[in-house]
Amino acid sequence: MTATPARPPLLKDLNERAVLETIRAGGPISRAEISRRAGISKPTVSLALQALLEAGLVRSAEPQEDGPRYGATFFEPDPDAAAVLGLDIGARYLRGAISDLFGEVRARRDV
Repeated sequence: MTATPARPPLLKDLNERAVLETIRAGGPISRAEISRRAGISKPTVSLALQALLEAGLVRSAEPQEDGPRYGATFFEPDPDAAAVLGLDIGARYLRGAISDLFGEVRARRDV
């Protein structure tokens, strides 16, 4: 079995996923901290962030700590980028809820 060589679109995809997962795990987070945690160069992080911002998956955010910012821009996942639907089907009821990516319930219905 031969190994498939990495192609630029595949690498771009992998970098964007790594950046998104790093933001989800530690947001709000600066570009430099994303680079350190993900092990990706700062220019590559910048390209991935631009794609994620354009796709609406992340947004600019204020840092949580009161420490120095040094002019850094911080990023966090955009909770409105997608919705999660949960259903509970019982013998005599149906419950459904829709939440954002932060887990905040946006709508709920019991029937």
